[in-house]
Amino acid sequence: MSAPPRAAGNPRHNWVAAALPADAVRFRVTDPDLGETLTHAGGAVVQEGADAEIAGSEDALSGDAPYVVVTLGRVPREGGSRILRVARRTLRSLRLRAQAARSRRSVQRRGYPTTWTILWEWEHAVRVPSLQPRTELGWREHLPLNALVVGSRRDRPPTVLDASLAGAAEQVGAPLEAAWPVATQAGLVTIAPEGVLRVAVGPAARLLERQREVLTTLAGEATDETVSTRAPAILAHGKTALGTWTLEQRLPGSSAPPGLSDRLLDDCVDFLLALHKTGDNSTPAGAPSRQAEVVARAALQERAALVRWLGERAEEVLAGIPRVFAHGDFWSQNLLVQDNHLAGVVDWDNGGPGRLPFLDLIQLRINMVRAGTKQFLGPAIVDYLLPWAKAGGDDVTRAYASRLGVTTETSLLEALVVAYWLDRIGHELESHSDRAQRPVWMHRNVELVLQGIVAEAVLEPPVPELTSS
Repeated sequence: MSAPPRAAGNPRHNWVAAALPADAVRFRVTDPDLGETLTHAGGAVVQEGADAEIAGSEDALSGDAPYVVVTLGRVPREGGSRILRVARRTLRSLRLRAQAARSRRSVQRRGYPTTWTILWEWEHAVRVPSLQPRTELGWREHLPLNALVVGSRRDRPPTVLDASLAGAAEQVGAPLEAAWPVATQAGLVTIAPEGVLRVAVGPAARLLERQREVLTTLAGEATDETVSTRAPAILAHGKTALGTWTLEQRLPGSSAPPGLSDRLLDDCVDFLLALHKTGDNSTPAGAPSRQAEVVARAALQERAALVRWLGERAEEVLAGIPRVFAHGDFWSQNLLVQDNHLAGVVDWDNGGPGRLPFLDLIQLRINMVRAGTKQFLGPAIVDYLLPWAKAGGDDVTRAYASRLGVTTETSLLEALVVAYWLDRIGHELESHSDRAQRPVWMHRNVELVLQGIVAEAVLEPPVPELTSS
């Protein structure tokens, strides 16, 4: 199995499947990044003869295409107390709705009699008019910061999402009663009683194909029921003109709470240990030095050498550790629980064989901590993981290591913390094109961790000196 691909495009373009006509292949766009997403999917960016026109304001529309989309959005500011963040979001969301209403009237005046608005929020609901509303919305979903104003000179045509739903229904022989999708890194995800449909356009399709590859491998090679009964089966898959889609089995249970009970935590450890034995793990994947290079390119120039050294040093310490089949993003949001037992594990696009052990367990444990502190990942690594490594782990980690046949020396755990940090931050940088341009995010998740590693003398001999900026 190949190494997991990274989405080279902007995952915030994943609204595309919910708004663009299924038969559109020629586009006039004002955003070059969006143009790259569409061309990656097989579309063509043109100046004349477009099937659809996409712009950041109605004033930028030429009005020549039979179908238009105006993309509106307000980027949330980082930092501040919860009360301040809610107040800022409320004000910006109200302004967005007013802006969308004005834009819709303007689009109608430009000769598009059929118009509608799609409110959406990254990693939350996309309010597609043709689908059923979700029954439960988080507070952010009630205050969305993004909107699509759509105009058509014909009746509302089927979108890429509609065509994908129809294709999946045809393959399984039953209509899908889908709810509002969620915009995720790997595309739109919508849940129906018949299954879970995932639709991706552009670079995100590689993640979708990766997930199908991983689940197909598990279906064929996971002999332990601990794994085989908790990983969804692929029921159907296909392509539209621009979109790639899969339909997965809908597993029982509901999302796990952030704080796991001891029983549930035991189930998770049993699952990981059974998963680790799946498939051929003889070829290492996910080298810390490779992810260090990704982080080094985004870090301040004077930090790059330190980041690369840490990747090389972690790789050296971990050279003899057995490789395993891993999930790649094992935390409560991807776990399904029924009667206080683990019932299912979803979102496998970062999974595969040949990985370092411990990283899935670290991801689970640190997110249990973050659920209570609401920290960025970086401060949680400094405040929790580095002291955890110095202390030789905890009872859960030592029991896991013992069953895996690995000892828990401080140097090994420190190297695993560094490998985990590089893996997560490298993945974020490669999958989200905005991360490196967000100073707060970079400071909290890169700079603070480097400072903590130097202060704690992690991975002795002493790391290179950290030059102050």
